[in-house]
Amino acid sequence: MLLPATLKEHDRSAFDFHYIYFLPWKDQLVPALEQAGGRVTCLSAANNVAMLFRLVRLIRYIKENEIQLLHCHLPWAGIVGRLAGWWLNIPVLYTEHNKQERYHFLTRWLNRITLPLSHRVIAVSEEVARSILAVKGSSFAVDVIKNGVDIDLFSGLDRGSARDALRIPDTSLVVGNVCVFRKQKRLLVWLSLAEQVHREYPEVIFLLVGAGPLAPEVAAHIQANHMQPYVICPGLQTDVRPFLACMDIFMITSEFEGLPVAMLEAMAAGIPVVSTQAGGIGEVVGDGREGFVVPVETPESLLMPLQRLIQDESLRNKLGRNAYQRVQSAFSLQRMTQQLEALYRAALGQ
Repeated sequence: MLLPATLKEHDRSAFDFHYIYFLPWKDQLVPALEQAGGRVTCLSAANNVAMLFRLVRLIRYIKENEIQLLHCHLPWAGIVGRLAGWWLNIPVLYTEHNKQERYHFLTRWLNRITLPLSHRVIAVSEEVARSILAVKGSSFAVDVIKNGVDIDLFSGLDRGSARDALRIPDTSLVVGNVCVFRKQKRLLVWLSLAEQVHREYPEVIFLLVGAGPLAPEVAAHIQANHMQPYVICPGLQTDVRPFLACMDIFMITSEFEGLPVAMLEAMAAGIPVVSTQAGGIGEVVGDGREGFVVPVETPESLLMPLQRLIQDESLRNKLGRNAYQRVQSAFSLQRMTQQLEALYRAALGQ
């Protein structure tokens, strides 16, 4: 939801925004983008590689709509966008959300050889920036613009109504996560921690919001281990606020990350975080300050800080306040949007 959120903050007197995507089943954001005033077009491709065969259609679209600048997200869109920008001699900005070594070899190779065609390369965290520099060399220019959230949108959520809708007792403590169900999230580890906590604290509820390739595996694990009474999986949600309103602790078991927006949204809602130190998470969450972080290699060690937060309400409240203050001071959507627009104007020579 970062794209429609930033669209609402951008200077619309200076910029018009067109959004192009290639994989037709990834259309969840189309209504939100159109409602926010964006123009959305799908140049339908069957898979990532097939996106390369949409280059001519992309070039035609850019010409017909007099596009002056491209801002690409994710490697394959970046590859196609950079080639179009090079052909038409217009500036291309590319935002990298992940570490280079996490991509498939072909993706990594094509991304690396076309990266110099970008006018500017943006990383969402210092760790992501370091991974780019490790591939391209220390002289390669990378701007770090960390993800931001609309703080007002996530503060003061209605906890009671949200819990009533999910039939969660007000006395139950809720541990949650919002993510795409992919391998990197290690959701079976997440569920294993839920099982261990349930044995000692049967009143704790676990709320896992999202969908993705591993959704059938997650559902099968929950059913096989009879976790339905204390694990709630409401599926993909376009508005996560009611679900964050239910949560007391936000838990992440990821193997790697860029800088998860869902975590920033949880912090903006005043929720402390227990997480592996994946990607840029350690740049946001201080251990013992906004939550607790553990090494990526030992996600099972989240059990101890998780139990500590379950037991200590005053500590949860303190870390939750710190989490809110951290996001408010350094990760606002307005800050992020202003930094992006400064790059847009520089690329356009304004």
